[in-house]
Amino acid sequence: MNWENLGIQVKEMNFRAVARAISLVENEVNGYENFLSQLHFNPIPVIGITGPPGAGKSTMVDALIEKLVLDQKKVAVLCVDPSSPFNLGALLGDRIRMSNWYNHPNVFIRSLASRGSLGGLHPKIIEITDLLKAAAFDYILVETVGVGQSEIEVTGLADTTIVVLVPESGDEVQTMKAGLMEIADIFVVNKADRPSADLFVKNLRQMLAPVYQKQDWEVPVLKTVAIDKIGIAEVVEQIKAHGKLAVIKERKAWLLAQKAYQLILQKRMADVDKESLKNSLLPQMENNSFNLYNFIKNYSMPENKLPIVAATEPTKVIGEKGKIVAWCTCGLSEKQPFCDGKHKTLAYEENGETILPFKSLKVELEEGKEYWFCNCKHTKNPPFCDGTHNTLK
Repeated sequence: MNWENLGIQVKEMNFRAVARAISLVENEVNGYENFLSQLHFNPIPVIGITGPPGAGKSTMVDALIEKLVLDQKKVAVLCVDPSSPFNLGALLGDRIRMSNWYNHPNVFIRSLASRGSLGGLHPKIIEITDLLKAAAFDYILVETVGVGQSEIEVTGLADTTIVVLVPESGDEVQTMKAGLMEIADIFVVNKADRPSADLFVKNLRQMLAPVYQKQDWEVPVLKTVAIDKIGIAEVVEQIKAHGKLAVIKERKAWLLAQKAYQLILQKRMADVDKESLKNSLLPQMENNSFNLYNFIKNYSMPENKLPIVAATEPTKVIGEKGKIVAWCTCGLSEKQPFCDGKHKTLAYEENGETILPFKSLKVELEEGKEYWFCNCKHTKNPPFCDGTHNTLK
């Protein structure tokens, strides 16, 4: 994988490259973190669109795309759909309502499955949004799942959060105040051609009156009929007006802090091996007074954390055009470090997830280029290695 070339193509708004980069980040392909760290992120406004199911969020996004494209803007859209609890698949039905824009040169649309995330977004939504900021878009629209009160994570991601409601929400607004109703920078009452729309808008504005006195931004309540493109221009104007405030929201800092915490945790836990933990626990468990929490407090990783196979000599390869090799740390192949990557017989179940103890990585070689393949696990970009193992002797 030529990450540097991919980054150049993303910057040039090659939609194929952007889509491929999102897939690589989404699936945590080896090297994606270093790839993200090398990108330059532009200050592109992120607009979050959320609200209960049936409010017309996808239709609203479709109408916003049309208005922004008419204003000669380049738009990226991320649509998050709920995942099946059985196979984590998603219908990705948002594509139907935005089908007019899939071949437009100024519009990039990507559907994402929530993959069980409870905040209405994708687990990698921050990384994917940052990836889009590396391209030259003018706006990034993020449509959430649409599950109701718990779906408030978008307020940390978006610079402007639009909550879409319908007149039929009625007294349900009161039940949503503790979550969804508190995150809006702009309220949009969609399907406003219905008879009860004016009364609903009036009641909503009265409910928000105390909030107006506490903020520099008076949260507007707008009426739209998104399917007929009515009221969309006013929504875009309010988006632009809110964007001029340039407020760094505390909620966004909390979301980023939570993400940073998870990433740091992953890095610091990378050396914790479950097999070593089990081997250390077994003799301790024979003691009837064994205390797990005391064990954790005093536990330290074994000094020799590298597998025996780590001290094997690296393999030098001169690249042949079009040749692909597979590298692996399994130590089972006849000619290390090459491997066919088939580890199905070694897979096991853990917490309902299939675990493959060894991961293989396919590498396409460049003609005439020298490669060192090794399973020493000391290199930043495996399977490449400098071939020095003095510290392992």
